[in-house]
Amino acid sequence: KIILRQEILQRRKFLTTTQINDASKKICDHFCQSNYFLNYNNFACYIAVRGEIDPQFIMQVIWQAKKQCFL
Repeated sequence: KIILRQEILQRRKFLTTTQINDASKKICDHFCQSNYFLNYNNFACYIAVRGEIDPQFIMQVIWQAKKQCFL
């Protein structure tokens, strides 16, 4: 488990900002069409660090839909 985590973190270091944004937008599109988004009003998000997928796009959709977003 530790080795796998280290490998993933190492790969993430080489992702470009464009790659991270593209992946983040795809995840947002998928999430916003899911039953979770449609049926619930409260969501927890995080602030992305060190190349993590950025939930900023999801947070914007949550706020636009007048739903609650907790960090």
